[in-house]
Amino acid sequence: SLLRLAKAERIKQMTAEAKQRREAAEAERKAETEKRNAKKLEAIALAEGAAAQRRSEFQKRKEARKLKDKERKKIPKPELKRMRAEESKQRRADAEAKMRAARVAKEERELKVQAGIPEDRTVSQEFIKRAERRARLKEQSKQRRVEAESRLK
Repeated sequence: SLLRLAKAERIKQMTAEAKQRREAAEAERKAETEKRNAKKLEAIALAEGAAAQRRSEFQKRKEARKLKDKERKKIPKPELKRMRAEESKQRRADAEAKMRAARVAKEERELKVQAGIPEDRTVSQEFIKRAERRARLKEQSKQRRVEAESRLK
């Protein structure tokens, strides 16, 4: 009967331990779920904040455009026409100047090449240095691996 009591006691203890483990696992699952939900809520809040900011920026631009239009309406039409023509003329002149500068630079480079004057090699020099360094590091790591393998054997 003592054995039976001990067995019953052990069964009770094991049942209690199992219950405890189940409860602990459930609590952990709940905590994980809570954490996930909190993260989701935070992400949603951030997204909503960003959307609100975009909306307000859009609103500001819209207001600015309205003001500009109002100001433009105050200016008499012939003058407005002249202003727009001047603006477009200025834009065209800027674009042409940019293209001209690019063409001149290209021609100068071609002349230098024809004359045999070496181009500015700082960039390619940098590139070569970096490639050499990479190769050196690769070789060193290969060497280390070989040494480690030989030590293992």
